[in-house]
Amino acid sequence: MGLSLITLNTKGLNQPAKRRKCMSFLKSKNCDVAFLQETHMKDQEHRRLGTGWVGKVYASSGTSNSRGVAIIVNKHLPFKCIKKSADTLGRFISVLAEIQGQTVILACVYAPCVYDPDFFPSVENALYELGTFPIVMAGDFNQHFGWITLEETGVDQMTLKLSKSFKRENLISLSYKITLRHFCCFGSVGLDLAYKNIRLCM
Repeated sequence: MGLSLITLNTKGLNQPAKRRKCMSFLKSKNCDVAFLQETHMKDQEHRRLGTGWVGKVYASSGTSNSRGVAIIVNKHLPFKCIKKSADTLGRFISVLAEIQGQTVILACVYAPCVYDPDFFPSVENALYELGTFPIVMAGDFNQHFGWITLEETGVDQMTLKLSKSFKRENLISLSYKITLRHFCCFGSVGLDLAYKNIRLCM
């Protein structure tokens, strides 16, 4: 049985009207698991996402006007959280879970816009601590790296770091852009989805 996985950079969900429209959009797509970036919500505010069709919310909080990531799970999805890991800056959350009888790691990332040499190694370390299970990692990596070779010249250090990490972990990148003007007033939203050894979404 397949899963519906959706990743969105929401550019802020602390406004009730926008939050309702975003959640309605995800529901209309029969979303099983959503990976949200730039929620701009604190811990208590993230709990507001756990209504209606949502069963579980796992989040790392930023401030009321920056950062914040969340993984939300449909209440009808057979899902059991085994362990979770998050940073303290609102840029990374991961969950080791059993989904439809399979153990997988879900991770949501909102990478810094400015190169930080420690960010992706810290993400890798957090994933290693959860074990050697299949990984679904989604988010806004603030880079386009789908077709970059490690020998390519003129590529910034952040892109190279990310490309090397993905090659080392045998991750596949799916990157594209969509326009969601009915709930996102910022127009174009960048989406990235990476997965490794995962059959649930095939």
